[in-house]
Amino acid sequence: MSWWVHKAVLEASPTTEWRNAEQYNPAFPPCIFAKGFPYLLVTVDGFVLEFASSHEVKHCLEILQQKHLPATKNLVCKNSTTYQGFNHWLAIYPASLKSWKQRQRTVKILTKTLVELESAGIRF
Repeated sequence: MSWWVHKAVLEASPTTEWRNAEQYNPAFPPCIFAKGFPYLLVTVDGFVLEFASSHEVKHCLEILQQKHLPATKNLVCKNSTTYQGFNHWLAIYPASLKSWKQRQRTVKILTKTLVELESAGIRF
């Protein structure tokens, strides 16, 4: 999900790969000394959702809480110079988790996770 949320701030040529950028907006959480980068895994009905920042969790919530899921072509990232909707995270999100009822459950779990992290003083 990182590619769709964290926009590369490219000072080099536009052909520079996203992962080689030196800065992103919003920025990724900093590395924790001797532990590495924070990473959140949330399992929903056997499917593991992976997040590298709270910005990604919030983006996921914004999409999943919509009554009608948007078409992936409408979610194309500004990092892309070509149509990339076919590989948007929502396009590869399991169909078994896309129903309104299931998304409500997922949103509830993700929201609860964010609240618990915040109350524990964990920011990422």
